[in-house]
Amino acid sequence: MAVLARVPIECVALVVENEPVQAFALECMLEELGCRPVGPASRLDELEELVEKNHPNFALLETNMVDEDLEPLSECLVRYQVPFALLAIGPEREGIAHIPSLHGRPRLGRPFHPPSLAEMAHELFRADLAAKLAASDQRIAAGADRLARQLQLVERLEQAGRDSGQAVALAREIGRVLRTMRASRQILAGQLETVGQPLVPRGGENLVEF
Repeated sequence: MAVLARVPIECVALVVENEPVQAFALECMLEELGCRPVGPASRLDELEELVEKNHPNFALLETNMVDEDLEPLSECLVRYQVPFALLAIGPEREGIAHIPSLHGRPRLGRPFHPPSLAEMAHELFRADLAAKLAASDQRIAAGADRLARQLQLVERLEQAGRDSGQAVALAREIGRVLRTMRASRQILAGQLETVGQPLVPRGGENLVEF
């Protein structure tokens, strides 16, 4: 068997599917790849609840739905910044081209080939971690700038012979938050590195196409 890129146990995969049997089979395959599947969801209220409760790293969205259902589901994933791929049978159907939230999304065709699913899960998870890492860097940069300005305020107060106690306390709190943010960033960076390692999935010999 070929070596597959297994995703870490921290990965949460959301299944957006209106066929229970297909959803179950997909969830089983995701579990074999090391993901924790959540769902399935086929209605907007279900999807919003699952996203808010589980904070998925990525989603797999069934496209064999009527456009009136498919469009709000995809827009919800975009709104919550959840990377997702489209599940499809055969060539892309015409209606999808009229849904902006589906443009440029990666596509996974049935029958699902285990290495293809593993690669897709790997890439979507990596995209999620990279986006979170970039957002973390922005927050850290903003926090560092805030700390620098606070320290300048402390220095001006002390030079003027004024009480700087509250300003010092706030600077210390900003510094504490910054340390926490940097520790979280280090965890994200480690996960991003881990997800790039090619590993054999658990029970990979039992993976089948469907």
